[in-house]
Amino acid sequence: MRTKDPHGREIFWVGPAGRGADAGAGTDFHAIEEGAVAVTPLKVDLTRHDSLPQITEWLAG
Repeated sequence: MRTKDPHGREIFWVGPAGRGADAGAGTDFHAIEEGAVAVTPLKVDLTRHDSLPQITEWLAG
């Protein structure tokens, strides 16, 4: 979903904001629903690490 942040910059949501479709026990949605705090460490690394040796070889010529 496309929207704007409080500073007017365009942002995109991965999924629609609102009630979670998968709000079972152990999820962030469930924790919030129960009045708890949800802390989820996230890491986004889209690097295709298995291709790095081939690319290194290709660059070396």
